[in-house]
Amino acid sequence: MVRAVRTREQGTSLVQKIRRMKVDLFLDLLMPLAFFLSAVWFWIEFIDRSWPNVAFVVLWSIVTVLLVLRAICCYRNKSCFISGSTQQVEFAQRVMNRLDLLQNESTHVYHNIFVDGSIIDHLIISTRGIFTITMKIYNHNHGHKLVFRRGVLFFNGRLYDSLLRQMDCHSQCFREHIEMAMGKNYGIRKTSIVIGCYVENLDADLGISDPEPEYRIFNENAFFSFFQKEEEVLPLEEVENVVSKFEAWQLKHAI
Repeated sequence: MVRAVRTREQGTSLVQKIRRMKVDLFLDLLMPLAFFLSAVWFWIEFIDRSWPNVAFVVLWSIVTVLLVLRAICCYRNKSCFISGSTQQVEFAQRVMNRLDLLQNESTHVYHNIFVDGSIIDHLIISTRGIFTITMKIYNHNHGHKLVFRRGVLFFNGRLYDSLLRQMDCHSQCFREHIEMAMGKNYGIRKTSIVIGCYVENLDADLGISDPEPEYRIFNENAFFSFFQKEEEVLPLEEVENVVSKFEAWQLKHAI
């Protein structure tokens, strides 16, 4: 049995991280603000007093300035992260909404499927085939690039086989359960939608001319045109049977 690769719903951990970052940002600004207000009060109360008091106020003011400068740096860094991450979540939601638009009597779309401790980001059961979709989200501003050549995946020039392993896990987890329920082998289409990352020539590298390439990796726009061009490979009645078995299995494990 395939074990879990990741156990969080797509985007959930990122949203939680954004919330924690906002709290950290508030705390980072709270201390410099307290020091600033106290420094103002010290200057008003002690500036005309003895030199020790003046020296204390000056020292306190220097510490306040340092804390304010540090807070400004933290604010810039964390606000950039929050802005970029919020944009990533919005893109992920947009892709999810576009997947939902594919839904019709011959195409059934599901999100965040919990199977054996792993979360399959998206699942399509249709007359065009069964697709397990692994979604990856990156910051558009960082210029990331994915390249797949000769069976090896590279991310920004470095070996990146974890995505392929994750796609394998999602595909195998679903295959084991649906084939056990249906008593029939299905060719699960291992697919990944990558957001915020330049996908270099993956159609050619993945061998789309091959009748059945093992992996398919697309950016947030390419998958939908690819899916619409795919030929129907399953009869509608069989799709309905698979959907019925799958939803019954999901309902059983949700109780």
